[in-house]
Amino acid sequence: MKTEDFTHGELESIQHRFDCYCKKIIDNSVKNQIRNYLRYCQKYEVMAMDEEMEQLQTVTDEYLSEKIEIKVGEESIYLESSQLAKAIMKIPERKRIALLLAVVLEYSIGEIATQLNVSKKTVTDYKYEALSSLRKEVRQNGKEE
Repeated sequence: MKTEDFTHGELESIQHRFDCYCKKIIDNSVKNQIRNYLRYCQKYEVMAMDEEMEQLQTVTDEYLSEKIEIKVGEESIYLESSQLAKAIMKIPERKRIALLLAVVLEYSIGEIATQLNVSKKTVTDYKYEALSSLRKEVRQNGKEE
């Protein structure tokens, strides 16, 4: 069958099932690697049992395919909230880049000014205007729900 033969909903369902399958395989592979590593450590007395339990508790199930990617210049950030991602994407590009570089990636105002080829004052203005737009968007979305 060709992809044209499927409805949009069927394609999404197939994609979702495939993602779940891949996650399960990756999850099991990681768990097996951790178990083998812990067996090795135990066999050669590389670490104490308490440390082994801490190691297992720090493993998290986090998949980038479940997050929304936003490009910021050559960097990427990943958001869990689709509403936040939509609100951020409504901000004009240069202002959005200035905000995300400053807040998320912790660039200095000078670094952002150099990257955007603007003055430090312009970067500060972009950042302030982007925050204002984001607040306004969040307030509007909160009233609609």
